[in-house]
Amino acid sequence: MPITVVVRTAGTEQEFTLEDSAGIGRSVENDLVLEAPNISRKHARLLRTDGAFELTDLGSANGTVVNGQEIDPRSPVRLVPGSRFNIGPYELEVRGGTATPSPRPQANQAVGVAAGVGLETAVLAREPRLIIATKSGREEFPLRAQEILVGRAPTSDLVIDQDVVSRRHFSLQRVPGGYEIQDLGSRNGVRLGQEPITRHFLQDGDTLDIGGEVSIEYLDRPREMPGQAPQGAKIDATAGELIIGRAPACGIHLDHPTVSLRHARVLTTNGVRTIEDLGSTNGTYVNGQRVYPGHPLRINPGDEVRVGPVLLLLSGEAIEHRDESTHIALDAVSLRQQVNDRVNLLQEISFSIRPQEFVAVVGGSGAGKSTLLGALSGLWPATGGVILLNGTPLYENFPAFRAHLGYVPQDDILHKELPVQRALEYAAQLRLPDDTSAAERTARVEEVMKTLGLDHRRDVPIARLSGGQRKRVSIGAELLTKPGLFFLDEATSGLDPGTESQLMRLLRGLADDGHTIVLITHATKNVMLCDQVAFLARGGYLAYYGPPDKALEYFGVSDFDGIYERLEGESTPEQWAAEYARSGLWGEFVRDRLVGDGIEMVGTRATPPPSRPAPATLRSRSTSPVKQTLILSKRYFDIIRRDRVNLALMFLLAPLIGAIDLVAFKGNILTYQNGNPGDAMTTLFLAALFPFLVGALSSVREIVKEAPIYQRERTVSLGIVPYIGSKLLVAFLFALYHAAAMFAIKALHFEFRDPTALSMFQIYGTIVLAVMSGVVWGLVISALTSREEQAMMLAIGIIVVQVVFSGGMVSLGDIPVVGEQLGWVTNTHWTFRGLTTAAGLNLDGCSVGDLANCQLPGFGQFQPNSGEANLAFSSTEAKFGLIFGANVWVCWAATSTIMAVLTGVLWCLQKRKDTL
Repeated sequence: MPITVVVRTAGTEQEFTLEDSAGIGRSVENDLVLEAPNISRKHARLLRTDGAFELTDLGSANGTVVNGQEIDPRSPVRLVPGSRFNIGPYELEVRGGTATPSPRPQANQAVGVAAGVGLETAVLAREPRLIIATKSGREEFPLRAQEILVGRAPTSDLVIDQDVVSRRHFSLQRVPGGYEIQDLGSRNGVRLGQEPITRHFLQDGDTLDIGGEVSIEYLDRPREMPGQAPQGAKIDATAGELIIGRAPACGIHLDHPTVSLRHARVLTTNGVRTIEDLGSTNGTYVNGQRVYPGHPLRINPGDEVRVGPVLLLLSGEAIEHRDESTHIALDAVSLRQQVNDRVNLLQEISFSIRPQEFVAVVGGSGAGKSTLLGALSGLWPATGGVILLNGTPLYENFPAFRAHLGYVPQDDILHKELPVQRALEYAAQLRLPDDTSAAERTARVEEVMKTLGLDHRRDVPIARLSGGQRKRVSIGAELLTKPGLFFLDEATSGLDPGTESQLMRLLRGLADDGHTIVLITHATKNVMLCDQVAFLARGGYLAYYGPPDKALEYFGVSDFDGIYERLEGESTPEQWAAEYARSGLWGEFVRDRLVGDGIEMVGTRATPPPSRPAPATLRSRSTSPVKQTLILSKRYFDIIRRDRVNLALMFLLAPLIGAIDLVAFKGNILTYQNGNPGDAMTTLFLAALFPFLVGALSSVREIVKEAPIYQRERTVSLGIVPYIGSKLLVAFLFALYHAAAMFAIKALHFEFRDPTALSMFQIYGTIVLAVMSGVVWGLVISALTSREEQAMMLAIGIIVVQVVFSGGMVSLGDIPVVGEQLGWVTNTHWTFRGLTTAAGLNLDGCSVGDLANCQLPGFGQFQPNSGEANLAFSSTEAKFGLIFGANVWVCWAATSTIMAVLTGVLWCLQKRKDTL
């Protein structure tokens, strides 16, 4: 028996007659389509039962309200004729009418459009609207009035508060078929492409420009409903040149943040068609092979060409494009993760995820959840089986899909010292194409903050946000590139129940907006918001995959905690997997889906399609290393200056250490008449050691403390050389200061022998190199360890080595050969020698029994060749003989060589962390 539903909104009322089981939501797949941003694609289901109705919320992002109370997802609620419920801005009333169902409309009819409601095959009416992008963000304005005045004046119908916009800039007049724009004598005019216009009939997709700062896109099309990959118009490509890119003037205009302004070029000459990349950031790929600038590649009908998230389909005379950023399906086929001959972490796992589904991966400790997520995302590829994205192998084509994938690990992936907006702006600079303008980046950041509800927290440091808000910021960093496929590892871990529910509803909303989302979670309170749930048993066995409400029925329990108990306490993991493979649910949600995607099934085992060799290099990217270095350096310095306590310590450390000279040594210890050779050498040894300590201790935590951030940025776009370069560049600037502070104290306190500009420069330069050598050692230690505590302990060991084998504490001539050789590759040894020479200390004219011309500190106090003088010389020569007589420039070269070798080691240590 049919169901009669009355839909009310904004003072309007419409009545619809539906089948006895009706889906309600934003997607055109539903029987009743309700169009509003806060309505999920598949929001609820209404079912007629004997004399009454059952209403079930299908895990919607914003819920369904009955009698003022939000109902639990996937838990049917009984209604009677006359009952009312709310979905988004709509109030719905069910009636027990007996009318026959309304006939389905023809494909060219619009049904219920005035109220935003229609039937499954209804075509939504055209919605004229403007998308206005400025440096303040991106906004959408529907066009409904007969005449619309646009300008900066507050009295305008549509106010654009930008300096380049005149008070009365242009008007829009409704005419048959759409809207006509007329410039009202504005100062900066209106341009369409490169041409100024005064009067123009707007066509769908027209992009207008005002002063290079305001972009206005006119759309006159039905809103695209998620669920079907939008198909672009066919573009003639029989002759000449066709530019593909983000710029509106391109022959194929692809409005996606990962596409460069001028991304690629298709050239057809004498019937031969080639494609060439134009130096894009994210690359152009043909059948998985990257196309490089200056090296055109021939393309033929049937070839698969990818530009960002867009698939180009080639026919004999045309190119058609399909944006897959909101239409990514994932097939996991017989996944295994073989550690060795005896240990396998994933046991032939197969399942299929449809576009825009929200999937939870659930299981106890040791079930392989993180291992599975790593395999699905391609970050830690499975050793057996394949992952298919829209039928294309992921592992073999990872560079082409890199921009499609978002991944949020358990740890935060943005620096907690930065405010929300600044952190996202730095992420945008690193992730978006090099030719993205500042206004475009700002607009994208604003859009992301608004989507995640963070715009009111834009200036708050991430460290001061709640756990849920910090997780939202990490999600925001991934949303900048509009990934079609989103992975989250324990995103709800550590959150209170209320915050967890908010985050899960946010993810549900993102799925409704076109993202395919896979989430690992221990918390099952909100799993009903998901479309599918995968339960893993210990050892990596798939015990269930399907809708969450059916999971309770399948396991015969009333809540998800009961599923955990059954998986852990009954049967073996192998038995659970085998039982599920024999069930009808496995056939419906695994086998039928995989077979529908062209995967061959042999019994219960999915057979992976034959693989092809990967033609693309995983790390070939066009992002400028210099640009990355400057961005990272600016961010690094920004982080340092915002931690005021740490910044104060950094500025005070060098002067405080330098001040030790003022209280520990007399100012004349370097002089010939009043000095002391032992004290003089001790002073110079400490002058070599202290800068090393400053450099090492200031950098020893720099890499290990941001390991999750580095790992994620490295996967997306970050180069190792720019990363290391940014650390060294900022450290060098601080080294100049540290060295200046310590040198200034020494220059003012000590009486140097015959000081010259050159000798003073050599002392200062040697101290700078000492600080930098400590920095490099600290970075190597930081890259070598997995925890900050380990780094500090290892740093102590390195400092001990620098002390013992420098020649300042123990004579290198008195230790075994191995120790002596180790001294020659110790930074403080070369610093000590360089400072000794630059300070004017040498053994010229000094030998036992002939000390008349010896100029060592304090020797002016002795009688020439006296026993006291010979004893002092013998003691000094025995302990420090190998330190004297060095060439300062050679010492600098030796120190620089050691640092260069260590920098190479640092690069290798960072490279070793790559998983791709």
